Amino acid sequence: MQAGFAAGTAQEPLARAHGQAVESARAGLIVVLVQGVFVFRDSASFFVDKNNVLYYKAVHMAEEKRESIWKFYFQSRWQTALAAHYLIAVAYLVIFYVNNLFVAFKFAFFTFSTSARQLGLEFALWGVVFMITVLVPFFTSWYAIFLLPNIWRSDYGKWQKSALTILMVAVFGSIIIIADTLARYALETGVLREFAHIHDIRL
Repeated sequence: MQAGFAAGTAQEPLARAHGQAVESARAGLIVVLVQGVFVFRDSASFFVDKNNVLYYKAVHMAEEKRESIWKFYFQSRWQTALAAHYLIAVAYLVIFYVNNLFVAFKFAFFTFSTSARQLGLEFALWGVVFMITVLVPFFTSWYAIFLLPNIWRSDYGKWQKSALTILMVAVFGSIIIIADTLARYALETGVLREFAHIHDIRL
């Protein structure tokens, strides 16, 4: 009996130490969880603030870019006269070729609403040529408005910028002329002429 009492007395410190270890582990786990919650909250607020800052910067840069394009064309210097004439000419081309968008939409609408068997493969091939070339003049003219400011705000020298400007005008002008000629030629081919005449599709 005394041996059992002694054994029980010896086990009491072990049980007490085990209980203290469990309580310490629980307390430590609670502290870790609480710290994790605060860290997550701070991290979330940081990312939210960061995203808000990035969003603000993106919007601000986009607005600044739009404003800078118009500032480029209307500045208080003698080059503004050349830039303004360029803008007027390109804007005229954009307005002139905006009708091509409606022509392309009309052509695509009646093409898709007609049976493919009635049209045939040759019609499909010439139709692709027409759809591509009829849209090129408008989008080329539109892109030319934004390309010129990018050229003159680059790090190239003055003569390099002038050469790039001349090259851009020559290339874009050639693209517009060639695309417009091909679109009209495709629309006048025998396979598309009757279709265009029936649906009143004209350039």
